[in-house]
Amino acid sequence: MDEQIQHWHDVERAIRDIERRLLIAQTLLQPGAVRSAVSALRQQLEEAQAAADRALEACLGQVNEHSGLPRRTT
Repeated sequence: MDEQIQHWHDVERAIRDIERRLLIAQTLLQPGAVRSAVSALRQQLEEAQAAADRALEACLGQVNEHSGLPRRTT
């Protein structure tokens, strides 16, 4: 379970990094200059957020498994 929690923390850290880079890119955005970079960062952010959700679900599943509670379904 520690590995899953560490994975979740790593993914959350990656999300914060992507959010920071996206904010910087949006701040520097000039017409057409970095529009594709912003789009790529947005895509990376969406993918990282989905990975974080999956990692958190895996952690919660492990907690529930050890506690005897039913696993949450979405």
